Amino acid sequence: MSQLVIICVDDEKSILDSLQIELEAALGDKYLIELAQSAQEAEEVILELVAEHYEIALIIADYIMPGIKGDELLIRIHEQYPKTVKIMLTGQADITAIANVINKANLYRYLTKPWQAEDLILTVKEGIYRYCQAQQQATLIAELHESKNQLKQFLEAVPIGIFITDAQGKPYYLNHMGQSITNTDVPPDITLERLLENYQAYLAGSEQIYPLEKTPIWKALHGESITIDDMELRTNDRIIPVEARGTPIYDQDGKIIHAIVAFQDISERKQAQKVLSDYNRTLEIQISERTEALQEALRTAETANKAKSAFLAHMSHELRTPLNAILGFAQLMERETSLTSRQQEFLATINRSGEHLLNLINDVLEMSKIEAGRTIVHPVAFDLHRLLQTLQEMFQIRAQAKQIFLQFQIATDLPQYIITDEGKLRQVLINLLSNAVKFTQKGEIILRVIWGKPKTTEKDIKLFFEIEDTGVGISSEEMKNLFQPFVQTKSGIHAKEGTGLGLAISRQFVQLMGGNIRINSIFGKGSSFRFDVTAKLADASMIMIPSAQRVLQIAPEQPQYRILIVDDQLENCNLIAQLLDSVGFETRTACNGEIALTIWQTWQPALIWMDMRMPVLDGYEATRRIRQLESQSHTFIIALTASTFDEQQSECLAIGCDDFVGKPFREQDIFDKMNQYLGVRYIYAEPTTSVLSLTSHCQLKGETLKASDLAIMPIIWREQLHQAATRVNAKLLNQLIQQIPQENNNLAEALTELTRQFRFDLIVELTQSKNE
Repeated sequence: MSQLVIICVDDEKSILDSLQIELEAALGDKYLIELAQSAQEAEEVILELVAEHYEIALIIADYIMPGIKGDELLIRIHEQYPKTVKIMLTGQADITAIANVINKANLYRYLTKPWQAEDLILTVKEGIYRYCQAQQQATLIAELHESKNQLKQFLEAVPIGIFITDAQGKPYYLNHMGQSITNTDVPPDITLERLLENYQAYLAGSEQIYPLEKTPIWKALHGESITIDDMELRTNDRIIPVEARGTPIYDQDGKIIHAIVAFQDISERKQAQKVLSDYNRTLEIQISERTEALQEALRTAETANKAKSAFLAHMSHELRTPLNAILGFAQLMERETSLTSRQQEFLATINRSGEHLLNLINDVLEMSKIEAGRTIVHPVAFDLHRLLQTLQEMFQIRAQAKQIFLQFQIATDLPQYIITDEGKLRQVLINLLSNAVKFTQKGEIILRVIWGKPKTTEKDIKLFFEIEDTGVGISSEEMKNLFQPFVQTKSGIHAKEGTGLGLAISRQFVQLMGGNIRINSIFGKGSSFRFDVTAKLADASMIMIPSAQRVLQIAPEQPQYRILIVDDQLENCNLIAQLLDSVGFETRTACNGEIALTIWQTWQPALIWMDMRMPVLDGYEATRRIRQLESQSHTFIIALTASTFDEQQSECLAIGCDDFVGKPFREQDIFDKMNQYLGVRYIYAEPTTSVLSLTSHCQLKGETLKASDLAIMPIIWREQLHQAATRVNAKLLNQLIQQIPQENNNLAEALTELTRQFRFDLIVELTQSKNE
């Protein structure tokens, strides 16, 4: 918008000076204020300003002036500039003159002399506001008209017929091509029933008027989109086969406001179809059958894709529920004091394998979250050094199997304890290291980690990672699609491994953690992936380390705690009940929400462990009813769920659950929640040598071994030991260990312990130098 101008017209200079002073004091330099001492001078000023592209927003004119009076001036200005706001000053109120200006010049206001400064300024400001609003409205209307004109031009230009009705089916528009096809226009008040007769729309190859309820316009008015090609229009002894597609048009509230049908003359297509049918009917049938099969396959694929998320959510429950029982009862067995060390090792193996399976399940579910766009960051405090050490151990065996040198170059001052999404950081590093090992046939792989402190808060840090390899590299042509989902490089396709999701997932995870990922690669020489993430400093006290102390029983001098366990899986009920009974809680169980409601009303438990997916009455509805029925006393309800989706966990809290615990759970999770909500105090077992400490001892014992300690055995035996460890063949390892002479029993015991603890990586390291 150009600069706005206020023009003051009065034959008395003192009046003009007063107007200018008061307006400038109130409005500043926001508007240009021009003065004129006569109507003629005012018209000249307006012409000059308009020529220079100024906008005359408002004019204040005195009524009594020599020559042309104020009312006549305002009427003349209104004829040329109707949007300009007009204000008249008068010392002698002439009702006739004022009415004349109101009627002929749309007078906005009149002020009597002498005026009040406040009235003048308020009137001018409101007048300017009115002018601006009118200009904006005019602009919007012009844009709307332009948009409608463009739309109409577009519809008139398209080479197919366009027919539009309102929500009631009343004809609204038919474009030129539509009139040409139908050889008529649309009568404005015709009904849909009469419309078919008016156009003589028949079912192709019959004498039947096309059924109204099957027409595209009818379907569109009822919210369906449909395409037909079995309609014929018969006019002037002509039969015109048409293809028509109907589509509903909705407003922002989802209400149908129009129905649109696009149709075209398909005479040539129908004629071609007839010729093809006459000459090659058999081929047409085969094509039709194949087309139907392809369409069915497409529909099946689309249905499967839509069902995938629901399937994975269901499988989460189906997989995690039995795993909960496996890990739970393993933890119950660990409470037995009569177990031998070997039995404890077996239980540790069950727990370790179960945890590994749980990680695999979680990874699959994470993939479904990514595809559904439901991935979020879960910052936690963790030990970064431990994470890197675990990854180095994980990939060392794979690298050594391919005789690749794997090195982790970590800054000496790298913080040990940080806060960020540990799972996503681990996944990114695993993806990039896996690719490096997969596509590197010789040479080395190096992971470098450094850090820095951005100028934000004292706790914020930046972690910088680089994975460099001497692998096959990536061509420049493939670089642009490298991070696209389901896209693989030629090397990846040749390797016949992976799905092409790893790098796409990695980039999304890195961006969610406040960083970016970059790549430099030379085809045939290797690649370097660099990424950074934002984190915060933490300390050891913030790390959630599971308590090593085992709960023996409830401490004395406490109330008798009644606990209700609700789960349709008997083994899950028994697991929690046995765990709680063993330390002194009073428990009851229910296999569905309906039974749970009855027990809750009669037994009044202090806390309920509530499974959410059950027959008869699920945990969601049972919780809602308890919250509706309970009066003053509050029963704590903790949801037991196998789902890992955040929205489902949020739903548990929204319906009234106090907390939730995911399946499978640790026994310490159960006891900790009871302490949190009921204030239960426990008596703990004295710290003893645990399976974890035995494992640590085995690792330490393995590290004291040197390759030279194996020199007492023949070279062929050492090579066989190396191969057995590389292949993770525990049976063959034990057979080879039995060949060690009795006088070297310490060596045999050390290797046996490493085999029992599945530390095949350490055995590979011990035999590596001889194998190279």
